[in-house]
Amino acid sequence: MAAKLPPALLALTPGTLVGGPDVAAFVQQAKQLIDGGLRGILLREPNLGDRELLSLARDLKSVLVQTEDESAWLGVHDCLHVAQAAAADGAHIGFRSLDVTSARRLLGPKICLGVSTHCGDSAAKWAGADYVFHSPVFYTPSKAGLLEPIGPEQLLRFAQHLQEMDGPRVWGLGGITPDNCDLILGLDHRAQPHGIVVRGALFDSDSSLANLTDLLGLLRTHQVHDNRPVAGG
Repeated sequence: MAAKLPPALLALTPGTLVGGPDVAAFVQQAKQLIDGGLRGILLREPNLGDRELLSLARDLKSVLVQTEDESAWLGVHDCLHVAQAAAADGAHIGFRSLDVTSARRLLGPKICLGVSTHCGDSAAKWAGADYVFHSPVFYTPSKAGLLEPIGPEQLLRFAQHLQEMDGPRVWGLGGITPDNCDLILGLDHRAQPHGIVVRGALFDSDSSLANLTDLLGLLRTHQVHDNRPVAGG
């Protein structure tokens, strides 16, 4: 089976889970969002040990599979062995992770491989990856003082550049909400990002379900819905 790209809307987990009751509460929150139409989750929880992270990954994978939706996708950040053990659809590497070549060697061709990129990175950073995150698009507290927002125009220029060089597909990340999503998707450029990655508006908001509905609606309006299998995977 070929590796499958994430859906256009990918939810990034909070990154603050420490185990026990908060993991159980998170699973219920994720189920509500999946019932509401969410089909892609990237699990990034650095405070969990391997055993609990694997259990959580399997729980989320099970709920996504039950939707019987071909676009359903689970990825695991950084922990490639957990991605493999959980039969995840994807694995994602950041600046502390292995390089793309080493990660691909471990994962093989059937698990989709993504990498985080930022303004100024060279093509060597993403060579061999199936998709990339490019961030931060808008202000986000987690990057305050570390990285300046690139803005929607720079995101689209980057997406166009990778499209022209037949590179990985691009997902925008950082501060994206229903209020600013149109700024990314509505510009008249030759290339759009293939999707968006959202954390706060889905997992740190009292309006999570409403935000989910709005984001999915915007993606449909702009016909952003590409998660075909990776060519040659």
